[in-house]
Formats: sequence, structure tokens, C-alpha cells
Amino acid sequence: MTNIQAKRVRMGSMLLLTGLLASCASVNPAKVEVTLPVTAPAQKITTYSHALRNLGLMTEIYDTGPLKIQSNPIGDNTGSAAATGGEIPKDITEMIKSALNSIGGNVIFIPYDPAFIQNQMMTGYSKFDQKLIPDVVISGGITEFDRGLETRGSGIDLGAEAEVGGLPIPLPSKKVSLDYSDSGKTGLARITLDFNLLDFKTMAGIARMNTVNSMEVTKAMSEKEFGVTLFGPTFGSKGSVKKVQGRHNAVRLLVEASMIQMVGKDLSLPYWRLIDDDSQPDEVVMSAVKKSYYRMNDFQRNYNAQEWLFLSGVDCGLSGNLDEATLAALKKYKPGFVPQGASVDIDTFVQLYFSLPIDEKTLGRRMTLTSMMQAQAAARTPAPAAPAAPAAQPAQGAQPDPAYAALSQEERRTKSTEALIMAGRAFRQRDFQKAVEQFSENLKILPSPETFFYLSLCLKEIKEEGRALSYLQKGTAMFPQDALLWRSLALLDYEKGDADGARVALKEALRFAPEDRQSKFLLERIEAGAKL
Repeated sequence: MTNIQAKRVRMGSMLLLTGLLASCASVNPAKVEVTLPVTAPAQKITTYSHALRNLGLMTEIYDTGPLKIQSNPIGDNTGSAAATGGEIPKDITEMIKSALNSIGGNVIFIPYDPAFIQNQMMTGYSKFDQKLIPDVVISGGITEFDRGLETRGSGIDLGAEAEVGGLPIPLPSKKVSLDYSDSGKTGLARITLDFNLLDFKTMAGIARMNTVNSMEVTKAMSEKEFGVTLFGPTFGSKGSVKKVQGRHNAVRLLVEASMIQMVGKDLSLPYWRLIDDDSQPDEVVMSAVKKSYYRMNDFQRNYNAQEWLFLSGVDCGLSGNLDEATLAALKKYKPGFVPQGASVDIDTFVQLYFSLPIDEKTLGRRMTLTSMMQAQAAARTPAPAAPAAPAAQPAQGAQPDPAYAALSQEERRTKSTEALIMAGRAFRQRDFQKAVEQFSENLKILPSPETFFYLSLCLKEIKEEGRALSYLQKGTAMFPQDALLWRSLALLDYEKGDADGARVALKEALRFAPEDRQSKFLLERIEAGAKL
């Protein structure tokens, strides 16, 4: 290397060193600054927010009637919230309140706050005579928080070094090196929540009304480092990141999923359709629907099927029989449908129930159906039957109870419609004691054959066959031309071993409904038994 070249190298090195010193002088540690991102408040939307709202819509479409629900104070039963410095929430009651109150529809959330109620009573602000009483109460808590279930680590380290000789100028070192490292670490934990449903009146647990849900949460850390050494000085870059899946957010998701399950189970709703397309049907709900099918008679099965066909967009009448219109509707809904008796089969019954569309259009059809049923009930004016049947008792007239005698016909119809709606809801919820009260009250307001019929069914369900028989006898006396009442009386007589009474009632039923296959079958069976 010539002297001129050496001078040029020294001049370039001086310029480079001068630039580095100038740039370092501009980096003043006392003037370090950081910029914080600014975000506006946003609504908390979770995976189940939409499902909770749709559950409320489902309760209206299925016309479940009101479910008044309350929650006990619920928190961390493991003690981990205090031990870990709040890694999981200590109290999740407010999360449960928010989840239940966001359902809407026929689900009514009643908060538990005895101190507030007591203070309000002392101040006299409220007499609490119109306050709602819960039907069910939720109890439960965080029962598991297992940390460190699994910890994994991984990493890569690379390095290279070389020595450079023959340099024209003296340097601190003749070595050049390159180093790179990449490491990571992950940890796994699990949170479990348990919930049970209690009957508010008895404070006893409701069988199979519980949920146990778990969720795994993870945390991870990653570090990367890159370094270069040139003739002594070392330059490099280092970065690290640590991410933790929110424990509190995981608990909220578990709470919301559990509330959907609890309400869905209690009301026998296909709630799993709201959670995930791949979710499996709940065996508790499936069993409840199948049991209800076997408890019903042919009329009830057909009537419910006709109602669900209408909600599914297939119009047919509400006759309670497998008439031509109903058969055509079933074949349209389920191509290849073949009737297997006097009522729809259990598979079709279950399919109809679980496949109702959950949207605003179906809710509109439910409102239309309810209006139709109310109009039919209001327009139904029972009249004394003509004494044409010698075997039937003379009609006594469908007169209201003296307590309602002062009301006009229109007022009685309105009150009767209200009582029937409440009775129908209680009947569908299998609250037969409440249904008996409502149907009995409707007999005082505006007696009808349907009221006698459903009242007898409810009394049979609560094992009061004697009262059921008495009401059917009163019904056939008041409405001697109603075939359904005669057939119901015959079935009850037959169950009690009164074949002669059943034979008389069946003949009356067939006189007014000659094509009733069920009455024909039972009468033939009784006659065949008498011959033996």
C-alpha cells in the first residue's frame, strides 16, 4: 500500500469516527421519551355475546314462559385469587349478573342483595309488595385453578468467529465474530367452574341441572438476540416479548357458556345450536323432550307438531288430529313421511322441536300464532248443548262463577284469555300445580271443554285421579256433545278398572266423532274382554 493510499484510509477512518461521535452526542439519556397509545372505550364483545342474546330470542320462539332466576354470591373456592395476587378473580358474581341479564326474552334476572332490600324497607321507599320471587337459584364457584400443568422451553444459539490479519492500521483486536440466539418458553394452566341449579321454594338441587366446564390458558415468552463484534467493539440488538392469555377473560367465557347451558337445560331448549355448529345435543334436554312425548296423548302430540310446523313456515291448522292438512304439511316438511298411528312418531316430534329457526321471522310467526290462539279463545263462547242425546246428561249451561257474574261478556273473555295463556305456559313448563290453579280459575270465568280437558290432564300428572274424574264428569255434563271429553272420561274409567263406565263414555264419544280411531280401538278391546 502506497503512502497516498494509507493517508486516504486514515482520513476515512477519522471522518467515520467523527460522525459516530456526533450521533452519540445527539442521544441524550436525560431526554428519553415514550409515547403511549390512546384508545377510546369499547363495548366488551366475547365469543358468547351473540349466543346469549339468541338464547333470549329462543325462549320467546319456544314460548317457555318467564323464568325468574337469581344467583348466590359466587367466587373463588380455591383460594388462588389471594395467593397469586389476583391472577384469577376473587368474586365472579357480577360476571354472572351481566351474563344472565343480557339474555333477555323470557329470562328475568333477580339480583341477590339482602342489605339493599333491608335498607330500602327501613327507609320506607318501597313496600316490596310487587317484587318478584325467583323460581330458581344458581350456586357454584371457581373450583379448580391448576397452574404449571406443563412448562416447555426451546432455544437456538449460533456463533462464528474469525481473525483478520494484514491490517494497515493498528486496531484493538483482529477478531470478527457473529452471534445469534432465539429462545422461548410456554406454560399451561387450567381453570374449572362448577354451577348447580336450586329450586327456590325447597332450596333443593334440581336433578341433573348442573354444569362443570374447564378451560386451558397459556402464557409464553420469547427472546431473540443478535450481536456482531468488529475488531474489538461489539454491536447488537435484543428483543423479548411475554404474552399471557387473560385469566379473567377466560373466567368470563366460562361463566357465559355455563349460563347458556343452565338456562337451556332448565327450559329444555336446544341451546347447543347457539354455541357451535359442531356442538353435540345435550342428553338432559333430549331425554326431557322424549319423556314429554310419552306423557302426552295423541291430541297433545299432534297439536304441538302443528304448532312447530307453523313456526317452521309450513302452515296447517291446530286441530290436534292427523288430518289431511297436517299430513300434507308433514310430508312437505319431511319428504317421505308415513304416519304410524294416530299421532306423529317420536322421531318426527323431536326433529320438529329441535329444528325451529331461531330468527326474528320465526318470532314474528310465534306472535301471529299467539294472536290466533288468543282470538280463538276469546271468540269461543260456550253455549248450552241441546238435549239430543239420551245417554248424555242434560246440559247445565256454562255459567260463570258469581265472582265474575258482574263482568260483561267481553271482560270475561279478556280475563279468560289471560288465564289460558298463563295456564298454557305452566303446562308446557310441566308446572302442573300452577297450571291446575289457572285452569280452575278459568272454569270460574268462562268454562269450556278444552279447559276441562287440560285440567284433567294436569290433575292426572300430580296423581289426583279422583279430582280428574270428577272434573271430566262435570265437563261431559256441561258439554255433552264434546267427543274429546267423553273419550278422556272413558280412558280414565278404563285405567281405574271401570269397564262398564268406559264403554258408555266411548259410545258417547263415537256418537259425536264416529271416525275416532282411538275410541274405536279401545271399545273393541273392552268388548273383546267382555266376551272372554
